[in-house]
Amino acid sequence: MLKLGKTRRAVALASVTLASVGAIGLGGTADAETRATAPCGRSQEGKAETYNAYGMVAGTVTQIYDSCSKHVIAEWTWDSRYVKAFAARESVVDFGYGSEGLSGGVPDFSSESTATDAYNTGQLTWDYASGEGRSIYDASPTSWRAGADLDNSGCAAWTSQHYYATGYDTAGPYGGCNDTGNVRQIPWTQP
Repeated sequence: MLKLGKTRRAVALASVTLASVGAIGLGGTADAETRATAPCGRSQEGKAETYNAYGMVAGTVTQIYDSCSKHVIAEWTWDSRYVKAFAARESVVDFGYGSEGLSGGVPDFSSESTATDAYNTGQLTWDYASGEGRSIYDASPTSWRAGADLDNSGCAAWTSQHYYATGYDTAGPYGGCNDTGNVRQIPWTQP
């Protein structure tokens, strides 16, 4: 073990501390550069909404953003207990997305999944991207929600309203009935 006087120990400790801080600083710089050049991908935006039906959770609808294509995607995840309970009943969920700035507020609910499909395949999560999704810029303002309607009930669960221009939610998740024909029928906050 190396023995140093108090002054030398203080200098040595200060040198080690500065070297560590420098390494952390360099590491932080490298991380920032890595993040700046990181590959694009998918991320959840806003808050998901749970869909309750027949006295239990049926599933959850989530809004996904694909930073590669700049598209919004709706994602539905079946609750495994619901799938087991309703697989034979052919429970169907229609899910998609909507924006007040898109086609007069009419949502796109043209994807579906059944509890039977989920039960037979073991796949609980299904994406609706209408091919590759819908460009966030198809709506002005770029404010979107993802939604789901179970068993053609006319009742939907909607994710929070996410405004892509700022990256913030402008309204929370929402669930209600008679609101699947036009997103203007649900609480919508102008960004």
